[in-house]
Amino acid sequence: MMIQSKRLLAVAILSAAIAAQAQDSSSNPGISAFNEGHYQEALMVFQQQEREGVATEALQYNIAVSLFRLQRYDEAKARFLNLVDKPQWQVLVQYNLGLLAQAQGEREEALRYFSVGVQQQENERVAQLAQGKLTELETAPVAGAPQVTPQAPQKRFSSVISLSGGDDSNATSLASDLLETSNNASDSFHEILLYAQYQLGGNARDGFNVYGLGFDRAFNEFSRLDSRVLGAGFGFAKPLGNYQFETGLRLTRTSLDSEDVADQAQVSLGISRQWSFGTLNLDLRMSRFDAAAPYAQIDGDQQQLELGWSKRIGDFTFKSRYRYEENDRQNLQRGGAFASDSPTRHALRAEMRWQASAKLSTGLAAEYIDSQYDGVNRLRDVNGSVSQAQREGEQHRLNADIAYRFNANWLLRAQYQLTDQRDNFDIYQYDKHRVLGSIEFQY
Repeated sequence: MMIQSKRLLAVAILSAAIAAQAQDSSSNPGISAFNEGHYQEALMVFQQQEREGVATEALQYNIAVSLFRLQRYDEAKARFLNLVDKPQWQVLVQYNLGLLAQAQGEREEALRYFSVGVQQQENERVAQLAQGKLTELETAPVAGAPQVTPQAPQKRFSSVISLSGGDDSNATSLASDLLETSNNASDSFHEILLYAQYQLGGNARDGFNVYGLGFDRAFNEFSRLDSRVLGAGFGFAKPLGNYQFETGLRLTRTSLDSEDVADQAQVSLGISRQWSFGTLNLDLRMSRFDAAAPYAQIDGDQQQLELGWSKRIGDFTFKSRYRYEENDRQNLQRGGAFASDSPTRHALRAEMRWQASAKLSTGLAAEYIDSQYDGVNRLRDVNGSVSQAQREGEQHRLNADIAYRFNANWLLRAQYQLTDQRDNFDIYQYDKHRVLGSIEFQY
């Protein structure tokens, strides 16, 4: 659609992005800097305007095209997607999303956006340019399709290696009353996480992938708490109109002190969509646990339903999540004692992350979990008496971190984690503090 109002502060780009009608650049230093090719300066001006309370759609567009010119494609895409449902911006934004997809080597997604641009009848100039892009992509070899900016072919393989170490104030998760009589509840630990993924076909938003993972935690003193998780799975993603659909299967094996605990098979289904107020996602996960004999009480099923929201505002990213969980486990029965391992849980999580600079970021997350357990527990509590009641628990979690990214591959992070477990059975009540540092390599 041709934008008639000269109030719209959109940047004029033809080869990299179609812009709306811009006002005289002398009245906006950001537009002036952009037209002179000073994209970082332009971005800083636009972001300052945003911090000062300017909330126009045109400013969002200006920030998006500046990010595009700086090759910060994921951030640019998030900004464009916030405008894609706006009637006066839809044609321009869809064309830009096609350019982004082309720049990132996502040929099929680029073809889809350019096809929409050709078919629309609101902006003839966009239709002409989109047709040119379609011809360019369709006549070029797939593996070497021309890019808007020099860009390496899409990577099909990616991996993460993370090494961590720190201290846990209550490694055994002892009850608070028992901690007073224990002089050795804390312990140091180290962890290693390995993850590798291969894109079998398509791309991350429209195709199949397979992956493998491994996690190992070892304590200095409490070696009986050493744990390991090994897993593998596949995922499938497909855009459906304005929605993104994902599904997958994951198989994992958990062990404790080199002894198998349980195998888990999990099927997941998810759908998400970008809106002007943020991204909403709905996920369903269904799991089956096949536990080893010493841990037969956790044998059974688990279902989780999760609703999430995320939104980036300037240098801040906000996320929230509600999770509902049901468990149908075998539970622990021994002699006259009974302990339920089948909780129904409600969990609320909120987090905020600040991208303080291109390399430095910090985040804060808080979570509240309410658990109601099936059946009536009958067991000996920490005071020596036998208690009988339906178990109810509340857990509060807090996580704070600061991260520094040296380059595209290396990340250094420091974290503090607090867990506070309250329960109507004292034997289950505890709190712990974990402090750790980690270094991560991404390929």
